[in-house]
Amino acid sequence: MSTGTFINLDTPRLILRRFRETDLASFMAYRNDREVARYQSWESITRAEATKFIAQQSRHRPGIPG
Repeated sequence: MSTGTFINLDTPRLILRRFRETDLASFMAYRNDREVARYQSWESITRAEATKFIAQQSRHRPGIPG
């Protein structure tokens, strides 16, 4: 896999792409859902934390660990 390029994956049941700022509400709903969180290592996320997380993800490059 080449580094630096992210290729979207779009199938009838899945869309894999980079986070967008417009994903904030959906991301927060997912992260704050108790039924989801009970199987994960998180509890909840604030708007500020979610915004920061999405911004951090936008700086990551494919093929580079982390």
